[in-house]
Amino acid sequence: MIVCLCNRISSSDIQSYLEQGRDLSAVVSDLGLGTCCGTCLVTAQEVAESTLQASQHRINTLAIADLATV
Repeated sequence: MIVCLCNRISSSDIQSYLEQGRDLSAVVSDLGLGTCCGTCLVTAQEVAESTLQASQHRINTLAIADLATV
């Protein structure tokens, strides 16, 4: 999904940055989110929260799987 129409930034672009360990402020500055009209910032925040939640779920699932093999 396109998050920022002005700069053609997709949710995949945002997710990729976050999965590389960057925080949302780095994503905003590196990709240029919100530099034109700014309406993308709310959606970018939602994408970031969703991505980080999914990432945390994967970490928790892995931790449980690791315990099961002990």
